[in-house]
Amino acid sequence: MQEFQKDEIQGILYVQLIGLKHLDEALKKDEFTMPDSVVHARRQLARYFLNKGRKPLIGLNEWVEAMLQPVETWLPEAADFIDLEAPLWENNGWSRDSEYFLQAYGRPEDYQELTVLKVLEYCRKNNEQEGYVLFRSFLSDPEWAVVSEEELNQMAASFSDEFLKQQIRACYEPFAEWEQARKCPYCGWSLLKKSGLWRCGHANVCFDLEGSNKWSLQTAEPFPFGKDTRVYRLRPGIHRYTLIPGIPEKRIAENLSKIHRIERYPEQDRFDLAVYLDHRNIYLDVKCFRSPVHLATYIERLGSERLEEFRTHAWFVIPREYAHKDYINRVRNRIELQVNICEEDELYQLLKEGEVP
Repeated sequence: MQEFQKDEIQGILYVQLIGLKHLDEALKKDEFTMPDSVVHARRQLARYFLNKGRKPLIGLNEWVEAMLQPVETWLPEAADFIDLEAPLWENNGWSRDSEYFLQAYGRPEDYQELTVLKVLEYCRKNNEQEGYVLFRSFLSDPEWAVVSEEELNQMAASFSDEFLKQQIRACYEPFAEWEQARKCPYCGWSLLKKSGLWRCGHANVCFDLEGSNKWSLQTAEPFPFGKDTRVYRLRPGIHRYTLIPGIPEKRIAENLSKIHRIERYPEQDRFDLAVYLDHRNIYLDVKCFRSPVHLATYIERLGSERLEEFRTHAWFVIPREYAHKDYINRVRNRIELQVNICEEDELYQLLKEGEVP
């Protein structure tokens, strides 16, 4: 497929996903107004179908129905971007594969909770490094995924900055159904039962991680709160896009800190980790992409100036939960610029042997 065709397919997927999100938001309001993004998404898809000699989707219902079907049924040309067996929308939200696509091809504000982005902007503006590290540390620790009101108050009290006190509270929502839920053995968030099975969030992302661990979502334990306790949990977007990738970041930081001096989120999150060695410093960016194609795309979109750091003193690190056979090779084969990239366990070995260049 030629590059301009790839760009067209990528653009089509992107606008469909944004249109779906805006439609879902509009349907939740008391008065429904058709979002412009839905009109744009349907029009762009119809134009593509006409140019290919295919029958356009007629009407909103037909468009929505297509979005609930595997992508291969309506856009088989998208194989380079997304799993064709997955729909774009499922379980009242973007499918897991849609989320990975947006992380690779979209903008952070498309999928990340704005609260976290707002805190990052605030801390960069006010040079609030210590507060930012504490803020992100809370949000990347499974022990703080679901908390009592007392614990939430203690978290807020940890900050001297009033803005950060407010924002840590804004990351949580009341969770009255905690007694009917279970605690996820991986991320600590809330498992809710659907079709007889426990699921972690609408995308059930932790289910993908069971194979490499000695736990199962289906044997998870209840939450240990006492009766009548007011309970709060991380908002779903923060759970999905801050906690889940933050777990391997936290583990890697703890493992490295046993031997080296490290810093989390140096320079207000320019990198995930700084490792201070005797002869030099290296910087790590931990990336949790299931697909090496999506990671390769993400890397390429960073641009040559940013990637220059990853040719010298910075490394992309793939956590062991996400790495699989030939993962690194597939990434390297997809990108033109050679960059420093390794799996988590390989990183430990390179540092142990002093072979990090």
